[in-house]
Amino acid sequence: MFYLFFSPNLSAYNNTGYQNSNEALSALESIHCAGILHRDIRPENILISDLGITIIDFGDSKKCDDKRAKDEELTQLRDLLGLAG
Repeated sequence: MFYLFFSPNLSAYNNTGYQNSNEALSALESIHCAGILHRDIRPENILISDLGITIIDFGDSKKCDDKRAKDEELTQLRDLLGLAG
């Protein structure tokens, strides 16, 4: 079962006692290791289930090896999760 979490940020999810913030960051890092920049990280594209995190909607993604762009995207996800820098 998947839960859609529609909120301006995901920090409320992070504060509910679940330990999936690192899993979400790890999922995005894996996407980046595959040479892909998602380009549309937002709550609607992060599915939360009993089995973990799934990042969806790669319609705007592109092949990218730019470390700075990937770091900016990870920072964006950290902000959505309500994590400090």
